[in-house]
Amino acid sequence: MNLQPHEERVLVERGELAENLDRLNAFIEGEVWHKMPEADRDLLIEQRNHMTAYLGVLQRRAARFLCPSK
Repeated sequence: MNLQPHEERVLVERGELAENLDRLNAFIEGEVWHKMPEADRDLLIEQRNHMTAYLGVLQRRAARFLCPSK
């Protein structure tokens, strides 16, 4: 499949974001998390929520050019 440059960038960005989100989720499940101030934990949860939404958008964009019949 030949992808356009902007489509390739979407796939790269999607992969990088997924990796970053996995690392953030692992951090939130770790020991350091519980020692952090509540305000910092709240901000990281907010960041995770935004990253999750953004990943969903990139996944939907990728699906449009990877599976155009859907």
